[in-house]
Amino acid sequence: ASVSADLSKDNNSKPLFDWIQSTEQAFYLAKEILIDGEAPQVEDYLLAFHDGELVGSVEYGGNYTPIPVMGKDVTSGTEAYPDEGDEVKLYLLSASEGKIIELQGSIPAWSSLGVYTLSSLTGTLIEIPEDYVLEPSYPNPFNPSTTVKFGLPQDADISLKVYDLQ
Repeated sequence: ASVSADLSKDNNSKPLFDWIQSTEQAFYLAKEILIDGEAPQVEDYLLAFHDGELVGSVEYGGNYTPIPVMGKDVTSGTEAYPDEGDEVKLYLLSASEGKIIELQGSIPAWSSLGVYTLSSLTGTLIEIPEDYVLEPSYPNPFNPSTTVKFGLPQDADISLKVYDLQ
């Protein structure tokens, strides 16, 4: 399922996220979050989604930042929120990159009043292509230094050879 969030700003220049406070809640605390081996920045946001619906968010405040995750209750607008045993997905909104990054790790199913400590969550900004890609080298004609970019859809041993036709 795809996810999106309202990235418009309030008067304090902070992103706005539209989710409804519910009487049914759980909290997820990640001991460590790493994006390509680096910790998030304080201006980044942690987002919780269920079936593509934003159900909680919080500004990243370091290790063990509590991520509130709302659940379904009698409040109008919470019909698509998680129920007992439903899956929750966590994401990081990178302020510097302007991208939403899916976080991977062992994330327990949602349960009302649940408090979960997650040992480690990881994510990546690296985009993996769907097919093999070899982009044109630049600058071309070659100078003393030339860049050749390629992409692989999966781990593979490759050989890349550059020939001088002259």
